[in-house]
Amino acid sequence: MENSRSNRLISFLRLIRSENISPRTFFKLLEMFGSPEKALENLQNCARRGGKDEPIKICSKNEATDELESLEKEKAHIISFEDEDYPKLLLHLEDCPPLLTYKGNIKLAQKDCIAIVGSRNASLNAVNLTKHIAEDLSQSFNMCIISGMAKGIDTAAHQASIPNTIAILAGGVDNIYPLQNADLYNKIAEQGLIMSEMPLYSKPMTQNFPQRNRIIAGISLAVAAIEARYNSGSLITTRLALEQGKEVFAVPGFPLDPRSKGTNLLIKNGATIIENAQDIMDNLPRFTHIKNKMQERKTNKFFDQDNAQSTYEESTEETRSKILNTLSNIPFSADKISQHCNLSPKEMYLALLELELAGRIQRHPGNAFSLIL
Repeated sequence: MENSRSNRLISFLRLIRSENISPRTFFKLLEMFGSPEKALENLQNCARRGGKDEPIKICSKNEATDELESLEKEKAHIISFEDEDYPKLLLHLEDCPPLLTYKGNIKLAQKDCIAIVGSRNASLNAVNLTKHIAEDLSQSFNMCIISGMAKGIDTAAHQASIPNTIAILAGGVDNIYPLQNADLYNKIAEQGLIMSEMPLYSKPMTQNFPQRNRIIAGISLAVAAIEARYNSGSLITTRLALEQGKEVFAVPGFPLDPRSKGTNLLIKNGATIIENAQDIMDNLPRFTHIKNKMQERKTNKFFDQDNAQSTYEESTEETRSKILNTLSNIPFSADKISQHCNLSPKEMYLALLELELAGRIQRHPGNAFSLIL
């Protein structure tokens, strides 16, 4: 049984680490081909039909095995969306990470969690309030605190809630960022939980932070923004939380302080004002209906062995040309593509998948697509 799981994990790892494979693409391929093995077998042909001139780079079995061995050397672990320890609320994201690497106590991911986010250049008052709220939530209410281990508010939230805290990283699970948080990283790895969807040894790139933020929002029942600028990553996290149907809380700040522009805007747009942990608990919705649907992504639709070739053969050059002529560098929803091109969902999604694997289009949140120019 363990050997079977290991083989499946290697196949999942090979698929998600292959070229042009995003989490959404990963699940579309499983839905289309019924298994990761069949998806891997058909990647080259899909990419070629999408217009890719060079062979697509497919992660080899040796490369996947090497990553698993490196994780073991780093005293880190890996779980897939099929595992019981996978965070259940994440399963409700269309782009949930197929695999997560971690260090620490994975059982924390099953607890009720609150995300606390905010400014890296935080005021002293905001840091002190963060520590007070995080400590009270974790100790008095047994809530797990999630953040991104950045400077400022993130750091304060983690420090006050160890061992009841989860840090989600934008780089590999082994990558300490910022370096000044090395001691905090080690404490969380020993007593709390550190998680990442990125490959081991990956450095945190700018484009990885919004991806990281969707995980922070996805695991949480709610997000509390303590202090945030107008165009900050914290507001990305709160927006993602709202899109996921989560509650958003915010602390009001002085109107002339740019560090409070974002949180004040959240309040104007309907976020609940908080001053302490009790304010969060009094307004926290119950997500029992979500928790009870723990098997939502563990359905047979991803593994229908009869889906593959009959569906795959339906994509035509005409269909792909219609889509390419419709798209621009501005994201276009799948519904609009289907209407504009007069395509059935089946033939449209197959062509979109081929074009994405060829690196000619990009998939965006909300089931939208754009040209890669």
